[in-house]
Amino acid sequence: MARFALLSGRSVHSDDEQKGAEPAADGVSVSPSPEEAAAEGLRWLVEEFGDGMRRSPTGRELATLLTYGLRSLETKTADVDMARLVGLGVTHRGDAELSDVDETRELNDATWEEAASLAHAVVDAFEEPATLDSVLGALVEGLRASEPTTLLDIRPDAVLALEARLEPPPKGRRPDVGDVVEIAGTPYRAVVIDPASPFGTALGILSAGDTPALVYPVFSGVEAIRRGHWPIVTHDVSLIERFPAPVCFHRADNPFGCDYGEHGAAESTDETMRLLTAQEAHDAGLDRDDFQQFVPTDWLPNWLRGRLA
Repeated sequence: MARFALLSGRSVHSDDEQKGAEPAADGVSVSPSPEEAAAEGLRWLVEEFGDGMRRSPTGRELATLLTYGLRSLETKTADVDMARLVGLGVTHRGDAELSDVDETRELNDATWEEAASLAHAVVDAFEEPATLDSVLGALVEGLRASEPTTLLDIRPDAVLALEARLEPPPKGRRPDVGDVVEIAGTPYRAVVIDPASPFGTALGILSAGDTPALVYPVFSGVEAIRRGHWPIVTHDVSLIERFPAPVCFHRADNPFGCDYGEHGAAESTDETMRLLTAQEAHDAGLDRDDFQQFVPTDWLPNWLRGRLA
């Protein structure tokens, strides 16, 4: 199946046949309107869905796909960070209810890519920065212009609106070096050593009295901090001095067959490697079954409770 490509602010199809731009009388291509881009993108999205599922999507499934596509816009809309979008509601005429069927978990990657391409094509078709409401309006008009069999459970021309469900604006912000955050659900805090290291966000884990709970920093993400789930409580760059520089550890017994010495190795951010002593390997936890240095923010509280029990 073909894909939309974003070229010079307008969407074209990557098959031999260009889609969405009509030649003007002087031979110069005319960019599609947002509604035209939506109609064309929806046609390709529904066709891709049908190739995999052998049927048309339900209204609920289309809403799931459009939610994914819109979230891929991130900050591309003028008014809303699309990471806040948690879902879309479909308002339509008539007494029929939307089907509960949502089998989007069975879809291949190509269908999700088509949904993202559709969202970007619609936004790029606006002459001025697009708002979320204007994008949703274009999608509704594109859907209403679609074939009657586009959706499995309702006629597309019966759709009146797509209603966005948004998370509240985040209470946090992106962390800076030296920010100290509370790790929710634990008695521990963390000082941000490097918010953008090649290995992830480097955090020094602190226990009572701001003494290091772990000898070495761990790597995680910033989402819990940015959303305010881990509140920033103070700023103290001096706490960073209580930890060694962040490094990526490699076990001696590794699946790649690399020679990391008897006790393992440490890789610095400049990609230099040094072998560890037995004590350093122990302090890093390389001799533990639960060793993990890259811990997503939603796993970190439970991991810390087990690691520091």
